[in-house]
Amino acid sequence: MNMTGKRLFGPGRVLLVCVLGMGFIGCSDSLKEVCKSSPTDGRIHVAALCGDSAGFGVGYGGAVQYTKDGGKTWIAGTNQSMCQFSLHALDDRTCFAAGNGSDVIMTGNGGETWTRLSDIPAGRAKGVSFITNDEGWVWTKSALYSTRNNGQTWQTVTLPADIQMIESAFLQSTGNGYLCGLDGYIYRTRDGGRTWERTIQFLDTKDQTFKAVLAGEVQGTAIRLSGERGLVAVIGLKEGKSAIRILRTTDGGETWSEPKYYNLDLPCLTLTISPDLHLAVFNNDSTVSMFALK
Repeated sequence: MNMTGKRLFGPGRVLLVCVLGMGFIGCSDSLKEVCKSSPTDGRIHVAALCGDSAGFGVGYGGAVQYTKDGGKTWIAGTNQSMCQFSLHALDDRTCFAAGNGSDVIMTGNGGETWTRLSDIPAGRAKGVSFITNDEGWVWTKSALYSTRNNGQTWQTVTLPADIQMIESAFLQSTGNGYLCGLDGYIYRTRDGGRTWERTIQFLDTKDQTFKAVLAGEVQGTAIRLSGERGLVAVIGLKEGKSAIRILRTTDGGETWSEPKYYNLDLPCLTLTISPDLHLAVFNNDSTVSMFALK
């Protein structure tokens, strides 16, 4: 179902436009920078912090790094894979990553060592989302794969008929998940991909005032839910300045708020969302900024 503006806002809600501190522009919510890490290895393509102290980074030639002090220091981990372009942390010890050569890897000890799962059937992986050690999704720009046995085997998930390219995805529970498409819409399945529902337009691709990071090898769009709460976010340029566009849900994705924009101090390369719904932005200086949306 398509949702109109009234459906997005909810009954009786009033928008207040205000200028917020810390260099961000938004409406009634505020985006607070919780912390910023020191630079990761220059080979890292995407990195994220998780919780108060943990963090993971993956990149060129299978390079991996981890932190246990909130990004003050980064330590090289052990891994054997091709380049990695995406990661998804389950908690402060468990993280999955995927990338070139159809490779999928995981760590269960905070990033110190990574092990190879079976390769996905084909393609360079763009994103990954797991709900347990065993069950998850990995996607390329044009295909989605699922596993229920820790990546020993992969099954192809049928995509929505209208989707042109996958920008991001999130597996919320068994059979229940979301796709963000290049067309700017969120698609939802409740039956493991047998059927899909196109829900809301999270991004107006014709909006000339916001140039989103789309169709790249890494994620410029991220979606994640925790219980009934969730976010979908997109990085890009708002009237020429680095910015992030955010929509929120408080009812498990049934409805989403009107989008809000927040300016960023640095150009950002990739975007992930932590288990506690903090936004982890990987900046062009190889640092990670962690933001909390209040």
